[in-house]
Amino acid sequence: MRIFLLGATGSIGCAILRDLLAAGHDVTGLCRSDTAARFVSGLGASVQRGDMRRPDDWAQALEAQDA
Repeated sequence: MRIFLLGATGSIGCAILRDLLAAGHDVTGLCRSDTAARFVSGLGASVQRGDMRRPDDWAQALEAQDA
């Protein structure tokens, strides 16, 4: 399943990200900074750059996701 994860680098989001990847899902994490992007991609997820508070940055990426 292709999953878009907001807050992928937060304390809860990080745990969810790891669990989703371990279960074999294709995860894209929203990342605001270069540091966050390196962390998310280092775990094996795709990165969508943007700010959660500005949906125009990332809303189009949802079209390719299942959840």
